[in-house]
Amino acid sequence: VQVTLNLIDAVAGPRLLRLVHVGTNAEYGSAPVPQAGDGPCRPNSAYGASKLAASSVVMAKTWSEALPATVVRPFLVYGEGMSINSFL
Repeated sequence: VQVTLNLIDAVAGPRLLRLVHVGTNAEYGSAPVPQAGDGPCRPNSAYGASKLAASSVVMAKTWSEALPATVVRPFLVYGEGMSINSFL
């Protein structure tokens, strides 16, 4: 969470167009499927809990300080066995 706060402090200002914070599907953890961006988060690992805390800080700053930010939670970015043509 502190790293996320430090990043926000470093980039925030009049030239910031939008901060995109990359969360993870682990933030949903054991929440019922299908998940939705505004649905419940129930992380079941330290990794998921720490990423949810960082995402929550970003969103709190968005709501309270008008920080231009978005949180995305990709489910699978790239993994073993995927075609090299699918790499972003």
